[in-house]
Amino acid sequence: MDILVTGGNGFIGSKLIDKLTKEGHNVENFDIKFDKNVCEYNVVLDAFQRNDCAFHLAAVADVWKTDKSALFDSNIMGVRNIEKASEVTDTPVMFTSSITAKNPTNLYAETKFIAEKILKDSQAPVSWIRLSNVIGANTNKGQVAAMVEQAVSNNKIEVWGEGEIKRSYVTVERVCEILFTHLEDYKSDKRQTEFCGEIGSQTMTNLEMARLISKYVPNVEIECIPKTPPSPKELYVENTDGRDITDGVEKLVNSKQT
Repeated sequence: MDILVTGGNGFIGSKLIDKLTKEGHNVENFDIKFDKNVCEYNVVLDAFQRNDCAFHLAAVADVWKTDKSALFDSNIMGVRNIEKASEVTDTPVMFTSSITAKNPTNLYAETKFIAEKILKDSQAPVSWIRLSNVIGANTNKGQVAAMVEQAVSNNKIEVWGEGEIKRSYVTVERVCEILFTHLEDYKSDKRQTEFCGEIGSQTMTNLEMARLISKYVPNVEIECIPKTPPSPKELYVENTDGRDITDGVEKLVNSKQT
């Protein structure tokens, strides 16, 4: 199949392209680094016209960001363009939303909430899933990446609050596996708009995550600090799939140590 992946140079996108390519598919990497911008509708439409299906991963993913225009341009205008091109060309799309969309308390989460609303009201064949915190080698975003960086660089991990912040986690390999399964729907000519659930493998507190990281970085000091996240203290998947995430944590630690 000819497959379009937006945000293909990102953490998840690059891994997904590797998997799709190894399975024999022809993949187009639609990324801003190649001057391919999801905010430019005609460019998006051209790409859709030469591909059989698409995975829309391109986004500004930063819960701390306060620049509304940057977030809304990429995360909302981009989704509108993807949705419109999908409807015009009848090209099925899988969009990766975020678990933050179910309780938006920051601008990033708000953009994901609005993007899902656009799709719910659409007739285009666009489905979406909500990702929890994705971990794996070479990621530089998120609290887990920051904790690993602290452990490797300073032999110390700062745990926000009293260690009670609860999150769900999933490895990037598991995310790619789930996205890949949707190709079977595309092959069977399944074209409908639907929410495909929340993706998470294990749920734990930030203190439990710090202790897990410390298994791979010896002599690490864990210290609780009075700091709170811009998202709710408890934000997790109700029904996780139970897959082990320790391999993802170990790969992340190893990537920071080399």
